[in-house]
Amino acid sequence: MIYGLFSLIYLALFLAVSAIPFYVANRIGGVFDEKVKPIGLRFLFPGLMLCAVVAWAIASKVAFERACRNLPSPAFFQSLNTKPSGFTSYVDKTATSYGGKRWDRAIESGDFQFVKSQYGSICAGVTRSENPKIIEVKHCQIVPETNSKVEVHMLPLKPVSYWWSPPIFEAEIQVQEGTSATVIATAKDLIIGGGLVGRYLRLFGGDQDYEYLSCGYASPDIGPWRPSLTSRPRFSEYEDSDLAFVVRALTPK
Repeated sequence: MIYGLFSLIYLALFLAVSAIPFYVANRIGGVFDEKVKPIGLRFLFPGLMLCAVVAWAIASKVAFERACRNLPSPAFFQSLNTKPSGFTSYVDKTATSYGGKRWDRAIESGDFQFVKSQYGSICAGVTRSENPKIIEVKHCQIVPETNSKVEVHMLPLKPVSYWWSPPIFEAEIQVQEGTSATVIATAKDLIIGGGLVGRYLRLFGGDQDYEYLSCGYASPDIGPWRPSLTSRPRFSEYEDSDLAFVVRALTPK
């Protein structure tokens, strides 16, 4: 009940703030109509502003959908001599969603023995099931001699270079050889949202997972970018894609 009331208050405030630019345009046009000549600028100014906003939104949507159809597939440049037992994960703060990024599946599946990140390390524990393979994930301390020199980077979001500045970004994940920073493999998502546009996407989508929409890396279809709710199909799509990408990149050919 309280959450629903808070949501209604937030919605009312958000719509009121969104209407302020149109109100200002109306007042400016009204001043001209009163002091110079009544030619309806009080309606024309906000009308033109609305048309410009709609045109910008449509152009952004069309550009995003077109770019989704042309995104390159993941690229694999090199092959390692031996598969590492684990890797270090680096995630830029702009490349995280409300769900964050977890690598539990990399341990549970038996593909890796450890993953190290800024939040600590996770390691393989006891085997809970053989079919399907499920291994316990536990927090651990990695001894220096077992540290992997392989790194998985989620890079900063990169704005696309369209002249009308749509809220479209590239999100790239790279597998690198840590010592030389040589890129072993790379894959990209295309994202739209964030800022004021993200607020509207959340409004129409229903929750925080819709603040950014994506396509490309995990799925060619447009959907929530790295959602926080585990019940969403997109959540599993990203987990499966992340694991498959890293396994393929680090498995010797």
